[in-house]
Amino acid sequence: MTDTRSFYRWPLAALVFAIVLTALCLLYRSTLASMVQVWSESETFSHGFLVFPAVAFLIYRARERLALVHPRPSLIGLLLLIISLALWFVARVGAVQVAEQFALVAAMFACVWAVLGGKVVRAALFALLFMFFAVPFGDFVIPSLMRFTAWFVVKAIELSGIPVYRDGFMLSIPGGDFEVAKACSGIRYLIASLSLGSFFAYLTFRSLSRRLIFVAAAFVLPILANGLRAYGIVLIAHLSNMQYAVGVDHLIYGWLFFGVLMFLMFFVGGRFAEHDDEPSTAPLPMRGRPVTAPAMVVPALAVIAIVLGPSLAQRALAGGGGALVAATVPVAVDGWRKLPADGAGYVPAFKNFDDLKRVAYESPLGTVGVTVHSYTDRQAELVRAGNIFIGTKGHKIIRNEPVQIKVGAVTWTVGHIDMLEFAPRRMILYWYQVGERRTNSPNVAKLYEWVARLRGKPTRRALVTVSTPMAQGEDVSQVLLAFLRVHGERLALCVSAPDSADCVRPGAGD
Repeated sequence: MTDTRSFYRWPLAALVFAIVLTALCLLYRSTLASMVQVWSESETFSHGFLVFPAVAFLIYRARERLALVHPRPSLIGLLLLIISLALWFVARVGAVQVAEQFALVAAMFACVWAVLGGKVVRAALFALLFMFFAVPFGDFVIPSLMRFTAWFVVKAIELSGIPVYRDGFMLSIPGGDFEVAKACSGIRYLIASLSLGSFFAYLTFRSLSRRLIFVAAAFVLPILANGLRAYGIVLIAHLSNMQYAVGVDHLIYGWLFFGVLMFLMFFVGGRFAEHDDEPSTAPLPMRGRPVTAPAMVVPALAVIAIVLGPSLAQRALAGGGGALVAATVPVAVDGWRKLPADGAGYVPAFKNFDDLKRVAYESPLGTVGVTVHSYTDRQAELVRAGNIFIGTKGHKIIRNEPVQIKVGAVTWTVGHIDMLEFAPRRMILYWYQVGERRTNSPNVAKLYEWVARLRGKPTRRALVTVSTPMAQGEDVSQVLLAFLRVHGERLALCVSAPDSADCVRPGAGD
């Protein structure tokens, strides 16, 4: 009789793993495609193309150590795979793309554990964790990085004895004006430094403490260096009478500065390199029972779980439909009158909306433009990468921060943007609304949107903006405050319940 207790060796285990991983990649290819699309469209995340080749290199480098490990299907790994796929399902139904991508990479990690076992995961742990750098994640820190860069540059300029005036993200010195734009946040340098630093730390050091210290340095140094880079650009422009560091050379200088920083960081790190005291082929401890034929149930269950995910998500997305009337705007009251649609003035560069209301209101105090981007289709996303507040060249956001205003007897927290246009400066107040819930935060709005999708009930979603030309020296426009005191509650009501008596009837014109 043939002994089946040890039949599950690397050739068969590798074949089974290849089948399971192929099934995962094919059935979840839309999520993979969304990652690749971000890599190709965003310079910040273009390093994603190198992540999986780097993972392959790390696994190849550990091949001798892996050869000494006996693969064994794991129920713990199967449970982790099921949890990862459940998270993918929730993110898919809620249209939270980055969570969907994280869940898929976690599922790849879990496939290794489920099919090959915990000892294989331990032998290739860093390579498997490095896969998470493929997820395009980190945009949420850009505003904080921009604020730090602006603060750092101002302090450095003041220490240099150069007069400087800061207005939000706009900096003025005697020679000219500078903007701390999104590209100046340093997010590209930070993410590149973290991924390269982690890779270098793993290859160079053996102790966990040294690896963690180097990764911490790879996080802190690019933030400080980006402040120095931005200060250097302003200083060079000032000393050269605005002849240098204001055009393409601005970008070249930035990448050269970052390249020198990376070289120095790796050079110093290399001086403290640690070498293995023992050969890398030292076997891992071998414990546990031999693999028997019934253990093949685990990979089979893994494939079943992988197949079920997309089909359940498709069924959930197909349900919960129902036509919704688009959001509308309030009837003008208390001395205000509604103007034609072209009087709105400012329209955010949001996309994929189902309806756009663009109107203006006028009173003796001034004119207020109102836009309502309405999202009624279940598949349409209110919060997504392509939805931005400016889409016109020459417009600059010099301040974007929350502000509290009084609407009736309630205090609202809304977004506050000061925008510099070709025309006079403009002040914009905005909020996201999902059903009756309002927020100035896109992340919270995404959470509201996600919960609404999971409930399966059609929910009206909208971006609401009110704007007016900005008076000199105003923190918050008195015209906007006066308009919202009268119309704020009605405006929110016309998003959640457009058939209300206080709202312009759908189809009654703009």
